Amino acid sequence: MTTLTKSEKIAIDIKEIAQRIKKQLKKEFPDCKFSATIERYSMGQSLCIALMAAPWETILNGKKYAQLNHFTLVRMPGWNNGTQLTPQAWKVLKRATEIANYYNYDDSDATTDYYNVNFAIHIEIGKWNKPFRKI
Repeated sequence: MTTLTKSEKIAIDIKEIAQRIKKQLKKEFPDCKFSATIERYSMGQSLCIALMAAPWETILNGKKYAQLNHFTLVRMPGWNNGTQLTPQAWKVLKRATEIANYYNYDDSDATTDYYNVNFAIHIEIGKWNKPFRKI
């Protein structure tokens, strides 16, 4: 993939971004099922990528739902937001985060409490109302 500029990232609608991400994940991980949903709200938008089904377990203690920290997924394997991931789950969800970040920008500045992103990213295993399933 070529690098997109900030203006090119802004020009792509969040719905199109979600479709592109889901298509790329299906291509790279054909044995897995993903959900990519969007939410638009005043002054922003978010993208939620959920791993819904895979041929292996995702969480070591057998839980079927977890909300994960996308910053931690990119930086360190295994433990995430109080959840211990299997190596396969970490690899897949790390890649999902990398693909989402390709379409995102972050001009935030923590020192001045300034938040400016193309969209907020949410990474999940399963959904609160539809748990992950091993296939």
